[in-house]
Amino acid sequence: MKIVVVEWADSTTSTGWENDPDLELCICETVGYLAKKTREKVVLIQSISDGNNVDNKFAIPRGCIKSIKELR
Repeated sequence: MKIVVVEWADSTTSTGWENDPDLELCICETVGYLAKKTREKVVLIQSISDGNNVDNKFAIPRGCIKSIKELR
């Protein structure tokens, strides 16, 4: 499997009284093995065993993804 870094926008929240109604999205970077890429989502995996078992799957909605770069 390819190892990639995915840059994506996450939801942000704020509580309490404020003057400014705007709120910036949180831009995140996640590194992992690229397990699946569809029109709806990208699935990354943190670890793979020698028996092809996987651990820590992470799905990111495609609409949130800003870029995907393969690491060498």
